[in-house]
Amino acid sequence: MLDRDTTSILRIDPVSGAQSLISSGGLLMTPYGMAVASNDNIFVVDPKGTAMADGQVIRVDPTTGAQTLLSVGQKVLDPLGFSIAP
Repeated sequence: MLDRDTTSILRIDPVSGAQSLISSGGLLMTPYGMAVASNDNIFVVDPKGTAMADGQVIRVDPTTGAQTLLSVGQKVLDPLGFSIAP
């Protein structure tokens, strides 16, 4: 069972509505925007970040749920959304 205060990424079956956990906690503080790349990696922007001050971009492996911090702060301040270009 997940704690209601834990931030999570879920996969939801569009037919049955069944939910399965992809990833939770870790670097995910206050995720705001998400995009899925052509290789199925999930990219998340988080306006607060782990330092609770700078924005960050996180890659999440949809198979393992592993989170990788790609960028933090500098020009990534208070991100609310983004897109992935080919």
